Amino acid sequence: MAKCPVCRTEYVEGEIETCPVCYWQLKPYPFLVSFLPDWIEQEKVKLEWARKQWAATELQKVQLHQLQLQIEQARQKESYLQFQLEQSLQERSRLQGKLSQANQKRSQLQLELERVPPLLLENIHTGWSEFSFSVLTLDDRGKQIDRYISSTQYWSENLGDGIDLEIVSIAPGTFWMGSPPNEEGREANEGPQHQVTVKSFWLGKYPVTQAQWQAVAALPKVERSLNPDPANFKGADLPVEQVTWYEAVEFCARLSRKTGREYRLPSEAEWEYACRAIASTKFDLSQATLKYTEDREISKAQATKPFHFGDTIISDVANYDGNYTYRSGIRGTYRQQTTPVGSFGVANAFGLYDLHGNVWEWCADPWHSNYKGASTDGSVWEFGGDNDQRLLRGGAWYCIPKLCRSAQRHWDRADNGGSGIGFRVACSFV
Repeated sequence: MAKCPVCRTEYVEGEIETCPVCYWQLKPYPFLVSFLPDWIEQEKVKLEWARKQWAATELQKVQLHQLQLQIEQARQKESYLQFQLEQSLQERSRLQGKLSQANQKRSQLQLELERVPPLLLENIHTGWSEFSFSVLTLDDRGKQIDRYISSTQYWSENLGDGIDLEIVSIAPGTFWMGSPPNEEGREANEGPQHQVTVKSFWLGKYPVTQAQWQAVAALPKVERSLNPDPANFKGADLPVEQVTWYEAVEFCARLSRKTGREYRLPSEAEWEYACRAIASTKFDLSQATLKYTEDREISKAQATKPFHFGDTIISDVANYDGNYTYRSGIRGTYRQQTTPVGSFGVANAFGLYDLHGNVWEWCADPWHSNYKGASTDGSVWEFGGDNDQRLLRGGAWYCIPKLCRSAQRHWDRADNGGSGIGFRVACSFV
């Protein structure tokens, strides 16, 4: 096979006289050409010129192809930007609607406030403060699907020596208590599911710390003595543990006597309601808009997620045995001890921290093996239970994830404490 001297296209000698690609004459030179050196030189110059022209043409084709690609990319980008613009206009319209709703709600609240008698306004507690907190939602693989900033009211109890105990306002509401039959890790004692209506109350922002315990343990005895330093893992900001139910009740009694307010352990229903925190007003960081959810319809499935984080839990946001997973979640860290309260930096929608893991939390109720005949008003279920066994909620640092669920129920002897047992305080009024 021969090749065209200009474009290097292969051809069969004698079959064609002109290159089908660049149209160069391929006819062999006659024998007498060798006796015409000037003509040969002219042919060489002509061939060199043709080769350069061919190379320039090919380069232009490549450049033209690149330009066409750039034009196509520009068209695609223009189309994408147009789509984004349309989405932004739709989002703007949606946000304007939300803003209009917020303004209407503000006007409604202003009207309601104007109807409050002046004398009652004068008696409203002025010692409450407000704090902001971050709320996180995870999917069943532990991936963040929502994060927003919210705020709520709290009251800070001064225990002396710069030690404060913060309690958070919990709004009243109705919720589904217990777990659905198909929840992973469910135990029979978590049913039957039933609706409970809870009155407003206050609950500790964190589990009681060792610094707070020591401050209250130094107060005069009410019914029993308290070990001022019972914890196995030492640290002022670590939750106090190795506390019996009776000792937690004594702590509340001493705190009540000091402050004049009635502190107590939460009922089991109050604890689960506060843990789930299914309704709140939130500020979305990604969309910079207020989202009102307290008046919307909440399905039973939404209201009974396994964790206040959502469908699973990860060790980046809670202290438990991260060697184990829940649903499609991922393995994480097993810290093998308690962690400082609030150290993960995320709360639930009520502004409460460390509800899943770290330490089990005593509740006021005696143990019942299921919810048949349970109270539906959020109060302590006093009758028919085992008073020697008391409720524990929330899981601990050594627990696998399913034991840290919102609906998980555990119990222990009221006179027993362990390195994973603590509590947080509740109060009906401040």
